[in-house]
This record gives sequence, structure tokens and C-alpha cells, in this order.
Amino acid sequence: MPSRPANRPQGHAAPKRVLVILRRPPEHPRTAQGLRAAVGYAAVGLRVQIACVGPAQPIGLRPAAELPPLLVRPRQTLVALGSLLVSLSDDPQAAERLSELAQASDVVVCW
Repeated sequence: MPSRPANRPQGHAAPKRVLVILRRPPEHPRTAQGLRAAVGYAAVGLRVQIACVGPAQPIGLRPAAELPPLLVRPRQTLVALGSLLVSLSDDPQAAERLSELAQASDVVVCW
């Protein structure tokens, strides 16, 4: 019988929706790490949404050719797997959208 984490009540399914928030510039090493982690989440069957906020906005807006090489492959993989990729500015309307995405998710991971 597989063990379950101590903090998960018996009979509850694992989280199915994951929101990954990227908040660093595309050149930052943690940004690439966050995208690779998101690929891992998607690979195990979780529904992944990526929100690129503030300095990370170009990840969702620029063509792949304009991104640092370490971001191209994970971003393209996420898109191919059907993950939603959203770029949000720092205005109040974008903050509201981010809040909606977070509330609709089972888990939120910030990079």
C-alpha cells in the first residue's frame, strides 16, 4: 500500500491544478529552474498554469528566439503539453487576475 503524506487527509486526491508564478527576469537562473519544475509538474499529470509577472513578463510575450536558451525548451514543452502561459503587468487589474488564478489552483509555487 503506497504511503501518503502526513498532512494529507485519508481519501483526498493529490492536487490537480498548480499555478507557477515567475517573478524574476528571464536571465535569472531561478527563472529557468521554475520553468523546469513546471515541466515536471505537467509531466506527472498536473494541470499547470504559468503566470509571468513583473520582470518575468517577457517570458510570455517574446518569441522563443528572443529568450535566453535555458528557457526555450521548457517553455515550448509546457506550451506543447497545453499549459496556460500568462503575462501580467503590475497594475491592479493584473493583480486581480493573478488572485483569480491563485484561488482556482490547488497549489501556488513562486519562483
